[in-house]
Amino acid sequence: MMGLGGCRLCIHPRPARVEEARRILQLPTSLVPVAAVALGVPQQTRPPRTRFDKKKVHREIW
Repeated sequence: MMGLGGCRLCIHPRPARVEEARRILQLPTSLVPVAAVALGVPQQTRPPRTRFDKKKVHREIW
């Protein structure tokens, strides 16, 4: 392992975040940034956590 940690950053659907990401990344208006991932070396490590709920998974039926 490289010892890196990551964090998903939600951008869409917040207009201010979308415009700021477009400005920083120099994206055309035809592209909509949805999310970004921040990577770095964490000061501390924590066990992974999940919000996965198997009851919310549907397999072609509701």
